[in-house]
Amino acid sequence: MTSTVPNAVEHADEQQPPITMFGPDFPYAYDDFLAHPAGLGQIPATEHGSEVAVIGGGLSGIVAAYELMKMGLKPVVYEADRIGGRLRTVGFEGCDPTLTAEMGAMRFPPSSTALQHYIDLVGLETRP
Repeated sequence: MTSTVPNAVEHADEQQPPITMFGPDFPYAYDDFLAHPAGLGQIPATEHGSEVAVIGGGLSGIVAAYELMKMGLKPVVYEADRIGGRLRTVGFEGCDPTLTAEMGAMRFPPSSTALQHYIDLVGLETRP
């Protein structure tokens, strides 16, 4: 069986150092995989419109719902009383509105190309 979806990154430099715990955060080119014209997968046409539960309305949940919709499914997103998981930013009552704290992830490195794929897809503006 063969796949039309890329599953490896081709590098011109064959002398790449081995991937170790000190290597890149994300050594796989997920953005190439996500942008492939064949999409992430297919389901039988008889299943189009089927509801699928997605737990969490943070970035991962919204991306999962988006990809499920592209395949013809009907995602139903279930969320707690607030939206935001690893991308949750909060302000401080009574303080300058530009003073915020990240309550989710510590960082989103440039090597996180899958995240950047979706940021670019919807035209989000980012800043340090």
